[in-house]
Amino acid sequence: MAVAFLAGCVSPEEQCAMDQRQCTGYGFAPGTDAFANCMMTTSQQRDAQMAADRRAADERAAADRRAREAQDQADQDAWDKRTGQGKYANTSSSSQPSGPSMPDLSGMNCTSTSSSSGSPNNMTTTTNTSCHN
Repeated sequence: MAVAFLAGCVSPEEQCAMDQRQCTGYGFAPGTDAFANCMMTTSQQRDAQMAADRRAADERAAADRRAREAQDQADQDAWDKRTGQGKYANTSSSSQPSGPSMPDLSGMNCTSTSSSSGSPNNMTTTTNTSCHN
C-alpha cells in the first residue's frame, strides 16, 4: 500500500531514480542484463501492487454500498411497519382515503338530496344523504 501511495506522489522520473537506487543497492551494475531485469521486476511488482490496491478499494466500496443499501431497506421496512405502508398496508382500507373511517353502507338503502342556493358567481350546494335498513 505504501508503494502505491508513494507511486502516486512522485513523478515517473523520480520513481525511475528510486528503482535504480534500489537495484544498485542489490548489487546490480547499471547497463547489465541483471540490472535491466531488476528494473523490470521492480516495475512489474509495483504495477501488480497498485492493481491489487485498486481491486481492494473497489471491493471495499462495493461492500460499503451493499451495506448502505441493506440499511436503507431495513430503515424503509421499519418506516413502513410503523406507518402501515408498503407490505404492512391494510389491503381492506387501502382504497379508502386516510382519515376517519367510513361506515360500511353496502347493506343499507340510502337516498341523497341536493339543493343549491346563492348567485351564479357564488353558488352553494348542499347534499343530504339518509340511510336505513
